[in-house]
Amino acid sequence: MKDKVGFCFTGEGARGAVQAGIALGLHKKGIKADFTIGISSGSICAASYSYLGPQGLVDLWSSIKNIFSILGT
Repeated sequence: MKDKVGFCFTGEGARGAVQAGIALGLHKKGIKADFTIGISSGSICAASYSYLGPQGLVDLWSSIKNIFSILGT
């Protein structure tokens, strides 16, 4: 049976952007998550990693310029 790899993304706002870069770096080294979990901003990271992939997660965080870009106003 193959070992599974999981990523646990923590919360605390902009820390999610740092974790996105770490996830992308791990992916480039061949370490890919079989499952993800997170809390607060980490839940956004977990869902985005699973749906968009690591580059999509980084792109998501890169697109946030200020609080208004998150709120859509």
